[in-house]
Amino acid sequence: FSLRRNFRNTREIAEAAAVLNAYNHSVKLAEDFVDPQYTERQGPKPIVLRCDTTDREPRAVYEKILDLVGDQTFRVSDFAILCPTVELCQEYQQRLHVAGLPSQIYQDEDFDILEERVKVLTIHSAKGIEFPVIFVAGLHEGILPQVSYRDSKDEESILALERQRTLLYVGMTRAAEALYLVTSAQAPSSFIREVAHVTCEE
Repeated sequence: FSLRRNFRNTREIAEAAAVLNAYNHSVKLAEDFVDPQYTERQGPKPIVLRCDTTDREPRAVYEKILDLVGDQTFRVSDFAILCPTVELCQEYQQRLHVAGLPSQIYQDEDFDILEERVKVLTIHSAKGIEFPVIFVAGLHEGILPQVSYRDSKDEESILALERQRTLLYVGMTRAAEALYLVTSAQAPSSFIREVAHVTCEE
């Protein structure tokens, strides 16, 4: 039988992901699709964590993690940072290390998901895993999506854009309780605009 009811995400996260997915016309989701009408758990809207500059983003992420751990809302093991590239994963792990936050880059399932560390991994590596709190990093034109709206004129580039949108969908639906979309005023991702009415800014 098919398990239709979604227990992973809150309704707000599932709805935001569905709004994003609705912009795809060619690339369709299969096993990753979450039908928000079957989601009953309530929670906060996904939050756009928008910084003034791109290099400020890792600091904003670890400050938010420290805030949430400090008020005992979550434990360090509850957090994952999802990045579109390995290089960005390495940058985030380095910045977390400097900030004194224990973290580990996910590689070939070699970490304990319950260990008191922030997990840093690519969005591709996160398929099939869930975390209470997700930060999706790298939401900039030229990164996620790699192909911008302006360059999406032919069928091949439109398909590439849709695949990137699907990748973000997967990242968003890894979040069980809270979702943060990380960007800045410098070339913010067009995907942020697509979900603007189902997210809030911080």
